[in-house]
Amino acid sequence: MHKFQGFADAFLTTPANGIEDVYLTADMTYSTGHDIFQSFKVAAWYHDFSAETGGSDLGDEIDLVVSTKVSDWLAFEIKYADYRGPGTPASRNNLWLTVAIGF
Repeated sequence: MHKFQGFADAFLTTPANGIEDVYLTADMTYSTGHDIFQSFKVAAWYHDFSAETGGSDLGDEIDLVVSTKVSDWLAFEIKYADYRGPGTPASRNNLWLTVAIGF
């Protein structure tokens, strides 16, 4: 569900006054050169949310992702989201662990 506005899914529907998402992202990929744990990717986002009309504060969020390719057919990913809002939507933390197997 979290294609836009962070991983915490605080804004699955657009608020009545709209939403402005100002964000900063950084990522890095590291190749190990080994057969197992072939690469690691680390990424982080900071989101500052405000209403498009009126400019009221809608909170902020930090998102982190670490993923690794174990082999040509196996990968793991961990995602973490920390949303802090002024009330509605409620503050929340989410954590996901994903295993991808290719055939």
